[in-house]
Amino acid sequence: MTNQSTELQRIGPDFAPVLVTKHFTLTPHGLIVRGEPDYSECTEGWKQLRSMEKGIQFGIGDMAKYLRERWGEKADQIITAATGWSHETVRAYEWAAEKVPMEVRHMEELTYSHHQAVAKLPPREQSKWLDKAAAGDGAEPWTVSKLKANLKSEGSGAEPSYWFMVRCKSDADRTKLQKRLESEGYTTQERGA
Repeated sequence: MTNQSTELQRIGPDFAPVLVTKHFTLTPHGLIVRGEPDYSECTEGWKQLRSMEKGIQFGIGDMAKYLRERWGEKADQIITAATGWSHETVRAYEWAAEKVPMEVRHMEELTYSHHQAVAKLPPREQSKWLDKAAAGDGAEPWTVSKLKANLKSEGSGAEPSYWFMVRCKSDADRTKLQKRLESEGYTTQERGA
């Protein structure tokens, strides 16, 4: 193991260490262990790391959504300046977080890709299909391919799509129009100019 203070010094200004438990700190370089955690503390640290791994994509999407609601155009200073992620990547995570409500998510049993597959459906349909996928065929949940095949065979999400592009003068105008269209049942997707 390397010296803990040396590892913390290596973290650049765009990153922050994440305290997992009092004995474990996650950095971009790996895990720092402090002291000698007992078995139960190691078990708890492992569970927390697993939660981070399973929830990171929705976590990013939920955070981006919150930042935009809270800070409007100013949110991009936080989102793009400090992450290194492309605008499209963050927007894709945010889109799924907007479309799939937290209460219908099944991240314990399914993957983020399962949720993307149902994101265009209304929440009630999402819940139905995610429940089916999680229950699977008895022993294992459905694969993403099996979920998509079942969606296709039952006609869910197979309606024709038409694209309509609108150029907005500001992020505030785009947000206002996007919310209005979505309240009327339309699916929107942002593309940068």
